[in-house]
Amino acid sequence: MKKRITIAGLGPGREDELTLGAIKALKRGYVILRTENHGAVSFLKEEGIPFITLDHIYESSETFEEAYSAMIDLILDKAGDQEVVLGVPGHPMIGERLVLELLSRVDDENIDIDIIPGIGRAEAAIAAVGKNYDAQGIKIVTAPDLDISHI
Repeated sequence: MKKRITIAGLGPGREDELTLGAIKALKRGYVILRTENHGAVSFLKEEGIPFITLDHIYESSETFEEAYSAMIDLILDKAGDQEVVLGVPGHPMIGERLVLELLSRVDDENIDIDIIPGIGRAEAAIAAVGKNYDAQGIKIVTAPDLDISHI
């Protein structure tokens, strides 16, 4: 039997920004959250949806590479006998290094991956500004990848 991992975007942080697809996924699988520091956590608790987080791995790892490797090991281990739902802030494919590392690592493995989009932090920020922007001139980087010499 193939392993199955669903990666669900949790949106920028407010409960009402969770998509219906993300909610359905969170209710059907073994839920792993990249972090407990997210607004969706209170919703999961209210709904009685059990979850674990990866915060302890971030806190105990010496490097980001070590942290991501250990997180992926845990995710793949849990996916061995059940569907895993990995909940990540924002949109899974925008600025979420754990997702990119996981996808590159499972490329050769017998695993089905399903991506459930979420509202990205960039879209939420643009909506908060209240102006129309096109995609030109917008670049999204994660903090560890930010080269501050260009700021």
